[in-house]
Amino acid sequence: MHRWAALAAAPFRPPADLSADGAWRIPGLDFSTVRGLRYQNFTSAAMLLPNILELLAHVYEAPVGRDDVVTRGTGKGNLRAGDRTALVGMNIRRAEVIGPKDGAVFKARRYVQMDEETVDTVKNSGGFFYSLGPQAAGGEPGEEAFLAMLPAEVSFDDSTEYEGRRDGIEMDNRIETRRFRYYSFDLELQFRGPRGILRVQAPAGLYGMLPVQKEPDATGTYHLADGLEESLPDIFGDTAPDGAAVVRPADSGASAPAPQEQPAVPRSALSLSLSIQPRSTDTYTFDAPDGLPAEALEQVQGVLSSADPRLVAQGEEFAHRLGAEVAETIRSRWAAEGRNPANLRLELRMGSAHRMAAAVVLSRVVANELDHRVYVRVDRMSAIEICPAEATGA
Repeated sequence: MHRWAALAAAPFRPPADLSADGAWRIPGLDFSTVRGLRYQNFTSAAMLLPNILELLAHVYEAPVGRDDVVTRGTGKGNLRAGDRTALVGMNIRRAEVIGPKDGAVFKARRYVQMDEETVDTVKNSGGFFYSLGPQAAGGEPGEEAFLAMLPAEVSFDDSTEYEGRRDGIEMDNRIETRRFRYYSFDLELQFRGPRGILRVQAPAGLYGMLPVQKEPDATGTYHLADGLEESLPDIFGDTAPDGAAVVRPADSGASAPAPQEQPAVPRSALSLSLSIQPRSTDTYTFDAPDGLPAEALEQVQGVLSSADPRLVAQGEEFAHRLGAEVAETIRSRWAAEGRNPANLRLELRMGSAHRMAAAVVLSRVVANELDHRVYVRVDRMSAIEICPAEATGA
């Protein structure tokens, strides 16, 4: 799911050979960007499993939008207008038993405890305060004054408090034992985008367990609960337990259920699959004897490594001329050999590691000139993928 959803919503034409290495890669959708992290979240197992019903209904939306958009939810209407999204669906084609035919017994327990506490408090307080204090004073003006006080105070305070508490605990403990049978499911994943539908077969793409009936039949066979084997014979027809007879709709006289109506798709929509012949690889080495002159490569590397912005600009201009020559050489070779660029994987190589900057700039020019995705390999390093600037090529 994480690998192919973005390709269906990509703004450029998908590669003709989907079985080629890295054909599913979309530039910018990695952990270093906000939209890459957001895309990884919506295509992770943590998001897909809770939304399994949306996947089966073909309405799950995987956003492949702009970096500045952060939303919640996956249903319609929760994504901002203008975002690129892939509508993801899942069809279960076949189920295979991978556990015991009679299933495994699971014990489930549900325990709920509810605590209730009630507290009632009553407070009473009372009292009085009495103060008596005769005072006397005397003396002539300008002489020492005479002041006499004889205060008396009496007070009384009475306070009482009553508290009542009632605690209640209610416990609900339920235990049930049920049989489940393990299955692996073969899936067909469908990714709808602006250019059509991308279909990917995923054998054993989903694992799960389904409940079986509580009691076996007369032959001692446990059947799936709710009659799934009878209602879905195309999925479970070949996976019934040994000795069990699956009643198909045609045998019982019942009519098969009508297929689920899918959203309308334009006739010009592109339907892709993985059964396409593999790509061939075409290689061009910059510093090979029949490649670019060593003096020109050293000059490009030197000016691109300079700290002077003017020299760097001149180096990029010179690299553009050299890259255009390389692109014309490759284009002429393809035309002479009658090769179809859509079925080619172009790999550009540089044998010297200290010419890394020159290799990347030249490869970017070649990708833009040919309007073709290229893979750059410098010395023994892993290949670096570079897409055309307009992202319309193969």
